[in-house]
Amino acid sequence: MRYRYPILTLLCMVIATSLVLVAPLMAQADAAKKQGKVPPLRIEGTVVLLSKDSSRITVQQQGNVRRTVLYNEKTRFTFRNKPGSIDQLKEGIRVICLGKENDKKDYLATRIDIRAEK
Repeated sequence: MRYRYPILTLLCMVIATSLVLVAPLMAQADAAKKQGKVPPLRIEGTVVLLSKDSSRITVQQQGNVRRTVLYNEKTRFTFRNKPGSIDQLKEGIRVICLGKENDKKDYLATRIDIRAEK
């Protein structure tokens, strides 16, 4: 038997399959949000400005987007996923920052991983 609309049939099958695969992921994200577990935001790029006295670093991401990252005494510093210190942080070094926005919409890092020089 020949289908009259093979492209339409294929499109419907793709949409149905997508809905079946995406629904559990959406439910899982909703459950995590209800429990108050929000995944950390990630900022990755090169340090262009470091201000230790005001506990701020400016990270330049891809596309020349610059973000200011705040840190405090609770922020963990790592060097390539091993314990590190803020003394290893310099301008021109690539970093990955994990954290969240605070009440003032500033990005506060809970972990800063120092990766490598640019």
